[in-house]
Amino acid sequence: MLPPISKYLTKHKINLYIVYIIVFNIPLYIEYIPPFIILWAIFMFIEGGLIRKFKEVSTDKKIYFIASILFFILVPMGLLWTNNIKSGLSIVEEKLSLLAFPVLFLGANKLIIKNKINILKFFIWGNFFASIMCIIGALYKSISFEDGKMLFDAVVLKGNNYTFFNSIIYGGNYFFYTELSLFHHPTYFSAFLCMSLFFLYFILKNKEYNNNFFKRLYIFIFLFFIFIVVLLSSKAALIVLFIILAAGLILFVKNSKSKIIKFVSVFFLIILAIIIFINPRVKGTWNEITNYKKDKIPRYSVSARFVLWNNSLKLIKQNFIYGVGTGDVKDELMKELASDKRNKVITDKQLNCHNQYLETFVGHGVIGFLLLLFIMIYPLKIVRNDFRLLYIGFIIIVGVNFLFETMLNTFAGILFFTFFLNFYIFVNDNKSQIIEI
Repeated sequence: MLPPISKYLTKHKINLYIVYIIVFNIPLYIEYIPPFIILWAIFMFIEGGLIRKFKEVSTDKKIYFIASILFFILVPMGLLWTNNIKSGLSIVEEKLSLLAFPVLFLGANKLIIKNKINILKFFIWGNFFASIMCIIGALYKSISFEDGKMLFDAVVLKGNNYTFFNSIIYGGNYFFYTELSLFHHPTYFSAFLCMSLFFLYFILKNKEYNNNFFKRLYIFIFLFFIFIVVLLSSKAALIVLFIILAAGLILFVKNSKSKIIKFVSVFFLIILAIIIFINPRVKGTWNEITNYKKDKIPRYSVSARFVLWNNSLKLIKQNFIYGVGTGDVKDELMKELASDKRNKVITDKQLNCHNQYLETFVGHGVIGFLLLLFIMIYPLKIVRNDFRLLYIGFIIIVGVNFLFETMLNTFAGILFFTFFLNFYIFVNDNKSQIIEI
């Protein structure tokens, strides 16, 4: 006789299953996540005890929690001095997750805390299925049949005299960059994969979390994710990937006594560096920077960013304390850029600051900028044990991506940032909390 369904659907277990669904779908169908966030909130309040849990957490966690709530409050407060109210309200709605996840993870039940490693695994498997589907999609689009023969052509940009490498640089190859990434912009998908690399390292390092079969499987997935990150060719991700693997190999070499292993590790690092730096998009970036230095005309992503950053700094000087307001960042930036006709390619596209630190500073002034830095850095004091390494990896990934993208302007970026930031803080190793349910 089967056990009653109530055994599997207690209010504690429902919340855990909801977390599994959310974290699995971050790399996949992110548009389906909001209803599950609402369900999690409903069941959390049914469980109750949120105020008690706030009183029980450490002072450091209370300080972080208050700072994270203040960081969100700045967003609706910025409507008081913004002109574009419609844009501001849209931004407030988009950033509700910044408020939701500190509360949800503060109220996380003991079953969620106990199954934190499974949460990491669900994220890994979500990224694995997303990667497989991206490869299958690229193959499907590249293969055609003509006169009974199978033809393979991965170049998207037809009739432009582009070489294979040109097609990669300008995003016209099914196996690279935006054409490969089916679910997210390559920057975000690459960030998810890089985070998964840290999770895989953590799981492989802790023998109690895997057996021999899964150890081999996770090693394969680790190498597969590196391959996908290289194909996605996000410049920020390639920087992060090199930092991750370089740091890992340095630590490995330092702890190894074998000269052969040390030699092989150094050789692998050199090969990796060569693969990254001969990546067509990296070479294209270098050429773009060289051309921009000559005529100061922004053509593509990198030179456009130089112009955006420079004009963002001008706006910061003019609105240092409070910023321009929640809804006016893009409008004020476009006004600043419009004074130079060379910037037409940027104003036509209505680009944002393309740097999260600058975007926050322009929108919410020095207060918002300092709060953002605080909620990123202060957790280093809170997160301990093995999770500390994972958090450092998270900060490297987010910190580098924030230099090139306004991640907190998209739901994918907000969800990734606030979910894992609060996961590390409130679902942390604490012997008094890890008990059987």
